[in-house]
Amino acid sequence: MGIVRVETEADFPTVRRIHQLAFGRDLEADIVEDMRHRASAVLSLVAIRRGAPVGHAFFSRVIIKCESGFD
Repeated sequence: MGIVRVETEADFPTVRRIHQLAFGRDLEADIVEDMRHRASAVLSLVAIRRGAPVGHAFFSRVIIKCESGFD
C-alpha cells in the first residue's frame, strides 16, 4: 500500500527522475525545479511506495491569458 505525503528537499533528485521518465525528456523536470526556486508551489506531493517516491503532483498558481485579455 502506498502513501502520499508532502515533498521534502531529499525527494528532489528522485522527483526529477520521475519527470524525466514520465515525459522522456528534461524539460518538465526543469520546469518543476524552476518553479520550486521561484517559490511558486502551493502544494507539492509525492506518492511513496516501498519507501521511495514513485509519483509527484505539483500545484501552483497560474494566470491564464487569452487573446481578449485575462480570464
